[in-house]
Amino acid sequence: MAKQILEAGIVKIGANAADFLEENMLIFFQEDVPPYLADFCYLIRPSKGGYGIQVGDRLILDGESYPITAIGDVALENFEKLGHLTVRFDGAAVPAQPGTMHVGKGAVPILHAGSSVVFVRDEA
Repeated sequence: MAKQILEAGIVKIGANAADFLEENMLIFFQEDVPPYLADFCYLIRPSKGGYGIQVGDRLILDGESYPITAIGDVALENFEKLGHLTVRFDGAAVPAQPGTMHVGKGAVPILHAGSSVVFVRDEA
């Protein structure tokens, strides 16, 4: 059984956000991000839930599940305060940068306004 930890919804996609798909990366930011950053991000509505996300939990994007393999030192703090999170789909076990979360390798999903961003923890 999976317990939902946190949920957010995508409200808008910046004009250049898809440029990072080639790098197997998505960048999230709260919808009130400064305009000069908004073009590069998937803008989310402030999250609902706690921020106790940890390695081994799963990120679910529009129903596609990705295991979380590494979390940078400031990634969750940035996500809580700013709605900012960089997600890399490379399965790395060690975070490349302090603000990055890594998830299992796989095709980066094509997201749209209305897409869901959900974090869950599997429980026995």
